[in-house]
Amino acid sequence: SILALSHAFMDILSPTTPIAAAGASMFTKCLLYPADTLKCRVQAGVIRRGPVTLTTLYRGLLPKLVLYVPYQSLYMTSYQFYRRSFSGSMLANQHPLLITGISGALAEMTGACIRLPMEVLKQRMQTGRYENLRVALRSTIKSPLGFINGRVFVAQTILHDIPFGIIQWTAFETITHRVETKRSNDGSTGPWVHLAAGTLSGSIAAVLTNPMDVVKTRVVTTPMSEGTPAISSVIRSIHAEGGARGFLRGSLLRLLHVAPSNGVYLALFSFLNSTLANIE
Repeated sequence: SILALSHAFMDILSPTTPIAAAGASMFTKCLLYPADTLKCRVQAGVIRRGPVTLTTLYRGLLPKLVLYVPYQSLYMTSYQFYRRSFSGSMLANQHPLLITGISGALAEMTGACIRLPMEVLKQRMQTGRYENLRVALRSTIKSPLGFINGRVFVAQTILHDIPFGIIQWTAFETITHRVETKRSNDGSTGPWVHLAAGTLSGSIAAVLTNPMDVVKTRVVTTPMSEGTPAISSVIRSIHAEGGARGFLRGSLLRLLHVAPSNGVYLALFSFLNSTLANIE
């Protein structure tokens, strides 16, 4: 019922979830951001443009943190809300992984209002398209449609974020569920289990979605003077440059970033969430 859904929503909106998500995301991004920058530069084909310094590796971190912290708070709250909302349905009992995938997809769509501008700004700064945040903001205000448009939305959210969310959460929930059923004590899972499950599920999602990530990066980082390219033309261009292997560009760096990032984030989120809940 609507009343029951409202109670579930208010229960999930406990301060512990967004606060834990914010703390975990800040720590994880500061720790592993350089690997993400290198991956982005390799995929965009700008790795040889000038020396790679510490400043270069952390370029774009500020707007990433400013938007990523509220994004993760919204995303994790949304994911838990959708899962809780569907938990009592017949479909959830018969196909729990389907509900997990749907919840992950809906959470990605909910968070897209923050994630989309965040990712576009971050990737364009990482690849040197914007020299600094001031230039990036000035360019965005001058030409908002050149910053985010339909092609950018499809490439970032539809082609990449939603498939990644579905795969990552399905794998994570499967792994943690199997660990829970094998535990002989209380069946609860702690941060170490979430670290392992998060790392493994992040690895699976990173490998399977790398081709989409390459396409997305090319679309997002194409110079504004050239206009936003059609996804089909980007796919043909990548294939012409390196064949099927072109879609694996940056896969190792992506794996080295996504796997530990996912594991550390989910483990820290689990720890902070349970700690804050106990304080309450």
